[in-house]
Amino acid sequence: MLPELVKAGCSMFGAWGSATPNGSLVQMRALDWDMTTPLMLCPAVTVFHPDADNGHAWASLSWMGFVGALTGMSEVKLGISEKHGDPDFGGKDSRIGNPFHFVLRDILQFDQTLDDATNRMVNTRRTCSVWFCLTSLLIF
Repeated sequence: MLPELVKAGCSMFGAWGSATPNGSLVQMRALDWDMTTPLMLCPAVTVFHPDADNGHAWASLSWMGFVGALTGMSEVKLGISEKHGDPDFGGKDSRIGNPFHFVLRDILQFDQTLDDATNRMVNTRRTCSVWFCLTSLLIF
């Protein structure tokens, strides 16, 4: 639950079209962790291959033992990342709801399109205000 505690103090950036040298999509992601944290000792790129009736494959960059997602990409070419501080969150932070790193994991594992992912973000009761970045290589 560490991401909920620090509320996603990370950096992200997305660009495409005339903002990139060849017009293709670029998503930048920095986890912005304190270099002295013990998490720096156990980073992991994990590739998940769920059973056929339980979503599709996806990969995440985090650390050993983490079951959510902070940044990653799915086999249906959806990419996710996050950053603290969505001013349009529409409520106060609460312990009642779905932690954002589980919402992001569900997007990677279950959603097929940007519309699916957007619907999940809008309709899920989340616990804190976090900006989400969604990308899809299917639209370019």
